[in-house]
Amino acid sequence: MQQRPDRLSNIEITFLISSAILGVTGLHLPRLASQIAPQNPILATITTGILACVFLIVMVALGKRFPNDTIIEYGSKIAGNFLGRILGLVFIFYFLFTSGTILRSFASAVKGILLKDTPLEFIMITMLLTSMYLVLNGISSLAKVCESFSPLVVLVLSLVILLSIKNFAPERVHSIINNDIISIVQSIPHIAPAFLGYEIILFIYPFMFDQEKVLKYSLYGITIPIILFSALVIVAVGVFGIDSNALSMYPTLEMTKYIEFPGAFAERFDIFFMVFWIIGSFINLSCFYYMATLSITRWLGLINYKPFVIVLFPIIIFIGLLPQNAYQIGQFLKYVGFIGIAINITIVLLLLISILTHKKER
Repeated sequence: MQQRPDRLSNIEITFLISSAILGVTGLHLPRLASQIAPQNPILATITTGILACVFLIVMVALGKRFPNDTIIEYGSKIAGNFLGRILGLVFIFYFLFTSGTILRSFASAVKGILLKDTPLEFIMITMLLTSMYLVLNGISSLAKVCESFSPLVVLVLSLVILLSIKNFAPERVHSIINNDIISIVQSIPHIAPAFLGYEIILFIYPFMFDQEKVLKYSLYGITIPIILFSALVIVAVGVFGIDSNALSMYPTLEMTKYIEFPGAFAERFDIFFMVFWIIGSFINLSCFYYMATLSITRWLGLINYKPFVIVLFPIIIFIGLLPQNAYQIGQFLKYVGFIGIAINITIVLLLLISILTHKKER
């Protein structure tokens, strides 16, 4: 059977989900984990990743009940038109603010590390224009880009982890391992934003070519960032320690400055890493940009999403310019994460309502 061009393959699903999670977060996740859970940042990160897997399984189970709809449509079918419309609005604002926050985080990092004399607005507009071009080409093009470049991003992150092991001090990790369950649970809401992005499954389910294997390949997709993020935190703690990680703006980038290839193949691995980090951030932003445009299109009951790609462009720029400093960017990320968690809990409730309603009808 010849695959239709608007259908996504299994491997594309895997890399779409991993790309929607991997992005700007990898640069500062060790700092975030060390600040939020200094007693055990490693176990807190792993636990949060496992919880994200659970939510993903719930989303796939819900999507199987409505294989031809996105969450915007079947949310109204389950919860009623009024509550469904409110849920749709929440998704729209969530994706818009996430896109703006990702864009600003990316631009601030690029300006601070690479382009110190370049206006922040120019970096943001250039990045979003590139992302807009990709989103205008549809979900198939976005999936192809994810499939082509995400493996390279994963490879480079893996190299950072492997090549940093020579600077790894096991005693730094052993000193923080404990069974403080309460601190780990308290840290989950703060670390959870690092793993958000798998919600894309709620919008791409109708485009899947083989819906029977969606759970398997979706779990592949989320497992990749869970392993990478957990390994990054472990290695960063082993290289710098808790206190240094908590004070460093970008611990992952700092690790790359100590990396040397055998034979002096590359003296500036940090520049090499930044190139692929930019690619990962671009794909990450494009995923949320696409979900924002698709959400508002389906919420309004329209078919063509492309006009909204242009309409939402200045809105995302405006949102990205709202934070005035690094602290406010962090606050934006925190609040966006809390909204994402609330959405995940709502999805669980929708699944339960759907199951109970189905049993009642039977």
